Amino acid sequence: MIMNKSYSTHEYETLCAKIITHMQSTGEWGEFFPHEISPFGYNETVANEYFPMTEEEVKKQGWNWYE
Repeated sequence: MIMNKSYSTHEYETLCAKIITHMQSTGEWGEFFPHEISPFGYNETVANEYFPMTEEEVKKQGWNWYE
């Protein structure tokens, strides 16, 4: 299934190849989700425990901070 739609094995493999090719050409393939869409603030994540940053440093990077 892709996007909750069933495909035959052949259709699935063909569509996966197209999706992967497109994502590789746009630079998305193999990347993590962008931090802009994270619902969590930096200070709420484990990253803050290992790499502590001030609120100003986090906002300078363009990341979220939970008040």
